[in-house]
Amino acid sequence: MKAALPPVDPDFLIVEHDPEKLHAYAKGLWHHLRNIRSRGPANGYPKPTIKAAAVWLIGAYVDAKAAPSYEAYRLIDELLKPAPHAPPASTAPVRRDSEAAYKAAIAFEASRPPGATTLYAVAKHVRESGSFPRHVGKDAQKSAEATIGAWRKTVHYQDNVLLQRDPDALFRKWRVE
Repeated sequence: MKAALPPVDPDFLIVEHDPEKLHAYAKGLWHHLRNIRSRGPANGYPKPTIKAAAVWLIGAYVDAKAAPSYEAYRLIDELLKPAPHAPPASTAPVRRDSEAAYKAAIAFEASRPPGATTLYAVAKHVRESGSFPRHVGKDAQKSAEATIGAWRKTVHYQDNVLLQRDPDALFRKWRVE
């Protein structure tokens, strides 16, 4: 089976039922993607085209009632794995550069009695702690307040404040829900 790139034309749908040709396309796409990832030329077949061709390829395997080849598996695996230089994924529901500020806001709010902290106070504390991304100018406080105000509306933020303030109250809340 020789590697080949499938023809990609947005104006018509390519119908292919020959498993050998599908395997050749999978092998060609996989090798081409690996070549691009190792800084090789795209030669008119960039990553978005490879992604579109991979979607078509999996559909063609289903239509042909054929099992995908090892190369098809490797192609999908290669498309889904993160770039090697990408930082590890975070579970926080905020942007990575705001994660420290998010945690600082939760800790500050949890250290005060319920209802005792104003949005202004939380934003000021987080900005002064240096954990918020640097905003300069007269609108920095307002920007921080807007961001923290949006965080306060999320269940994740509310539950984490409650967890740090009174873990038993959080578990009672969960039992009721």
